[in-house]
Amino acid sequence: MLLKPIARPAGPAGASGRAGGLRRRIFQGLCGLGLLLLQPACASGDPVRLRVRNAGVTTFEHVWQGSPLQGTDVDLGPLGPGQSSRWHAFPAHPSHYRKTAVQLEGGGQLIFVNEVAFPQRRTTLEPGWYTFEYRLDGGRLHLRVIEEPAGAPAEPTH
Repeated sequence: MLLKPIARPAGPAGASGRAGGLRRRIFQGLCGLGLLLLQPACASGDPVRLRVRNAGVTTFEHVWQGSPLQGTDVDLGPLGPGQSSRWHAFPAHPSHYRKTAVQLEGGGQLIFVNEVAFPQRRTTLEPGWYTFEYRLDGGRLHLRVIEEPAGAPAEPTH
């Protein structure tokens, strides 16, 4: 099937060109303004660096951090009681690091999506170094976020 362009009726000489050009300039200006407003959230080059610590007495057979739908999930492996994972960097925005999945010893998987457990009850973290300390209690994961000093933090404990 062959598609043909639809001819538009011509207005007064030069009118459609000026009106179309003005509309195009307004649209481009609005798009540029939108990109300028979004730039701080999207262009943050400094990452959020995370590790996960098992603060409970139950072995985490496997831990994943991030969003599999966005391709930002990271396999952090098993974590015994008291062990910490390796460090991993995530983009600060969007906050894909809010999701943690834990495969428990003996079966079962828990998924924790953090809504407001970050410092000052925020839903995102500022770029920096953080430890997500999880404790299993009553069949639920409980999160404590620890902001680490800048620089080279201690290596994993497993």
